[in-house]
Amino acid sequence: MFGGNNKGKRAANKKKGYKHEKGNNLYRIEQLGTRLMMDATVSDWTAESNLIDDNLLPAQYVSSWEDTRIDTVQIEENSLVRRAQVNDLYDEGDIDTSALETIVKNSMTGALNQLKAEYMAAHDGEWDSSHTFSASEIYSHLSNTSFNSDGWNGSFAVSNGSIVVSAAFHKAKTVENLSALVAEKISVDVNLVSLAENNVSIDASAQITLNGVGSVDVDNVALDARALFRQVVDNPGDGTNPRLALGNTLKFESVADAANDLTTADYSAGAQANNSSIGQTYWGDLNFNVTNVSSLGSGVSITNPVTYSLDSSLPSPNNMLWSDTTVQILENNLSINSIVSPLYSLYQWIKNNSFVTQNNPSPLLQDTFGGLLNRNATESVPWSKLFKGILSGEVKSLQDILAANQNSSGVSLENNVLKIPFSLTCDSNAKTSALIAANEIEKLGFNVVKNPRLLQLVWRGWEESKQRFSPFPRVATPCSSRISA
Repeated sequence: MFGGNNKGKRAANKKKGYKHEKGNNLYRIEQLGTRLMMDATVSDWTAESNLIDDNLLPAQYVSSWEDTRIDTVQIEENSLVRRAQVNDLYDEGDIDTSALETIVKNSMTGALNQLKAEYMAAHDGEWDSSHTFSASEIYSHLSNTSFNSDGWNGSFAVSNGSIVVSAAFHKAKTVENLSALVAEKISVDVNLVSLAENNVSIDASAQITLNGVGSVDVDNVALDARALFRQVVDNPGDGTNPRLALGNTLKFESVADAANDLTTADYSAGAQANNSSIGQTYWGDLNFNVTNVSSLGSGVSITNPVTYSLDSSLPSPNNMLWSDTTVQILENNLSINSIVSPLYSLYQWIKNNSFVTQNNPSPLLQDTFGGLLNRNATESVPWSKLFKGILSGEVKSLQDILAANQNSSGVSLENNVLKIPFSLTCDSNAKTSALIAANEIEKLGFNVVKNPRLLQLVWRGWEESKQRFSPFPRVATPCSSRISA
C-alpha cells in the first residue's frame, strides 16, 4: 500500500511524482562508446521486482498530501459540517500497490523462465545461475507488453538497458455526507449535490525502472483524490427553484447537458501530489441559461445555453472561461457590487437633499423630478423600487436592476463598457433645480452631458471597466441616468 508502514489513512492524487535517489554504477560505460545494455542474473531481476511495493511511495509523501484541505468540499461528521481533507476521501488500501508488484513480478518471471528454459535446452539441461540476461531479452519474451488488472493499466518498454514500467491506477468509491460550497472559489453561487454513487475518484500513476542492480527507481509518481458533484437541474415542485445561480453580475439557471446528467459529474474538487508540489485542484463543466436574457435589450448579445469551464491545471484566465464572450466580459470584469455601490451613493445623496430637516431646512431637490424625491410620491416611481431593492439586498444581479427600473430599454455593451440607462422626469417648473441637481450629482462621480432639454448622467467610473482583469476583480461599472425636462 502507498506509504509503507505509515499509519492512518492514505490519500491518492494525480500527476507527476516522487523520484527515489538512484544508486551508483547503474551502467557500465565504455570509453568513447555508447552505453552498453545492462545484464543481470535471474535472481537479481527477480529480487528487484520484489521491491516495488515498498518503494513506490514514501510514507512522508503520503502523509503531507492527505493532510491537504479541500476548500470547496465539506463533510458532515458527528452532526458538524467542516471542510474536507484528502484523508476524508482516501483510505489506506484504496490503492493496492502490491497488486502492481504482482503484475510486474509475474510478467518478469514468465519471461525469465522462458529464457532459462532456452538456455538449458542449449546446454544439455544444465543451468548456470550466474548467467545474465539483458532487458531487451526479457522484453522480447514477455507474454504481454501491456496490462489492465486490479485497477492498474500500463505497459512495459526498454530504455537504456532497463525495463521501464508505466502504470496508472483508477478507483471509484462512495463517501457519505459530502457537499460543495463553491461561490468563493469560482465566483458563481450554484447549487451542487454529491453524486449518489461513486462520488469520489482515486487516481495514481508512476514510472518504475528495473535495471538488475538491486534497486528500483520510481519516477513521476502522481496522486489524485477528488469529490464529484453535479448541478441541481431537477425541479423539486415545492415552489423553490434550486436551479437558480448567481454570478458576479448575472443571474443564471442550471440546465442539463446530457440525458444522464444525474449520474455524470459537472464539478470535481480535491488535491494532487506530484514530484514538485502538493495542492488543491478543481475541474468543472457547468451549464446554464442566462435568465430573462431578453430583458437585457438589443445592446447585449447572449446566446443560451452558456458553459462555464473550469480547470485548475490551466493558467489564468483560461482556468475559468465562459463559452459566451459577452458573459465572459460581464462576469470576469464586473460585479454587481460595483454597479450597486454608485447607485446607493446616489440614493443617499437624494435622500439627504429631498427632505426638510433641522440641518437642511431648504433641501435642494424638494418638489423636484415630478415628486420622485418627495416623501409622499416616491412609491409610484421606479427609482423607489430600485432603491428599496438595493437597501433590502434583493438586487443581486443585473436582471434585478432592470426589473426594478421598469422604464429601462435594456443595457448596452460597447468596447467592454457596460451602460445602464435610467430615466427621471422633472416638473416643467423645475429646470433650474434639475441643472443644480445634475451639477451636484456630478460630484458623486458621474459625468453629466447637458442638452437644452436633456441631461444625461454617466458615472465617470465606466472608464475603469475597459481594463481587463482576471479572474474576478471588483471593477467600477458604468451606469447612466437621463433627466429630461
